Parts: sequence; structure tokens; C-alpha cells
Amino acid sequence: MTLIKQLGLSGDLSGCDVFLAQGRPFYVGISRGVIKRLRLHVTDKTHYGASLAYKMASQTVGHRLTRDETMKEPLVAQAFSPAQ
Repeated sequence: MTLIKQLGLSGDLSGCDVFLAQGRPFYVGISRGVIKRLRLHVTDKTHYGASLAYKMASQTVGHRLTRDETMKEPLVAQAFSPAQ
């Protein structure tokens, strides 16, 4: 059974997703398909699809590099999957 059906919805919904860390907003996203987007955060292997995991993993090196360069950093690569 899909998550959409488990939630009793007829389809995906648009809206805003907010993730909190210690009670404060850490990540905010807007999507036309919130459930699909949440799934991408935990399954996609790129910094585009899993931007929440990227944000969490990239904190190990800061934001001095481009996203592509940051993803090649060993510490970021190591932290990306656990962040998902």
C-alpha cells in the first residue's frame, strides 16, 4: 500500500515541509507533491533530489565549495547516506 493511500488521500498534495532541529526550523521546502518530495529526501542519491541530506552532510565542510564539489568531499560523501 502506498503512503498516499495509507494517509487516506486521493493523491499527493502541494504544500510546505518544515524540518526542525532543537525546536527551530532547519530546512524549509515548498513542493507541488509533498509526499513524493519527502520520499526523494531519503532515497535520491544526488544533492538536487536529497537536498535535506545534502544540507546536513555539507555542514561537515561548510559552504565554501559548489554543491558538486561539496558532494565529492570524503566527509560529505560519508555523511550523506546517514543524513538521509
